[in-house]
Amino acid sequence: MDYTRRMDTENITESGVEDAYSQPRARTALGAAAAAVATHVGLLLAGGLVYGVLVYNQAAVVTTGSLAGVLGGLLTAVLGVIAAMIAVARWGDGVSGTLMLLSRAHSLREYRHTVFFALLTYFLSVLFAVAINALPFMPDAYPAEELLALFPEPLLLRILLVGLLIPVVEEVIYRGIVLRRLAAIFSPRAAIVLSALVFGAIHWDSLQSLYTFAMGLAIGWLFLRTGSLQLAVLVHVVFNLYGVMMDALQMDTRADWVIGLYTVIFLLGTLILGSRACRFFYDYPEESVAGG
Repeated sequence: MDYTRRMDTENITESGVEDAYSQPRARTALGAAAAAVATHVGLLLAGGLVYGVLVYNQAAVVTTGSLAGVLGGLLTAVLGVIAAMIAVARWGDGVSGTLMLLSRAHSLREYRHTVFFALLTYFLSVLFAVAINALPFMPDAYPAEELLALFPEPLLLRILLVGLLIPVVEEVIYRGIVLRRLAAIFSPRAAIVLSALVFGAIHWDSLQSLYTFAMGLAIGWLFLRTGSLQLAVLVHVVFNLYGVMMDALQMDTRADWVIGLYTVIFLLGTLILGSRACRFFYDYPEESVAGG
């Protein structure tokens, strides 16, 4: 899929075709990016409010356990999908166009390097977040156990929602729309940083905001290098699935040795194979992903 600057029919005058990115491009691009983010965040906040009123405040989490988690998880998933569909229909490539972007074919070598790149991204993002969050002026991070207790959905549902569905929704919005709009008016580096800041800001916990910001930087760079929304989604999927797996292991105190073993393998594998993946994508022919 060739990402090119599409012409806005409203800017076609009697004297000829006017560049859609001439005078109003900054306002149009920023407005579209902001509207897409507002749609996503607004629907999720509304869903959280409904969940809090109908379930959590009535102590249903305590009395029904996983049922409340299922309801909260499904509500979040449905609203996220709705937000993505609204965003792509109004400010993106449309549902059919987005599906085409997600179905772009890649070689096995590209997929393999993407997985290694994702694992390296996970390690560096968490390391960055922990280091910054340890500074004395940073607020305390929300305990992982309490955060999981708010939405105690079964592990299988967490894999489906957090590991698979949410990455698709967020990449469609924050790379497929927000980053592309920003790349149309800013330099690639500025667009990556700005989109990553927005992406980190929507994750309200301080520690989570830090590592999602770092993840946003990595995925944004990969997206601009390859022009592939599918590879961006794959990085996010691997990132989240690994996090879900580690959360599940940490909830079982008997698995301390397993966590230690995974950590050693993870560090060695990501440092070696992840660095090769970075080199592979650094040499990748750069795509033009600016979109209007």
